[in-house]
Amino acid sequence: MNKVLECGSVVPGCRFVIHADNDDELMMKAMAHARAEHGIERMSEQLKARMLAAIRDEKLGRAAPQDA
Repeated sequence: MNKVLECGSVVPGCRFVIHADNDDELMMKAMAHARAEHGIERMSEQLKARMLAAIRDEKLGRAAPQDA
């Protein structure tokens, strides 16, 4: 099942949505987004835990990915 992370659930106000096939791929995309868009150079354990907690299984029929 595909995974999804809405950045706004971790960084309020961000509307970026990340889609991936698994948690590892999703976290790599999320870290790249955090670096490029939010200036986060080092992922703290607290931030990583918040991101992992926000990952959801993607439901069928959702809108097209924004990160494609």
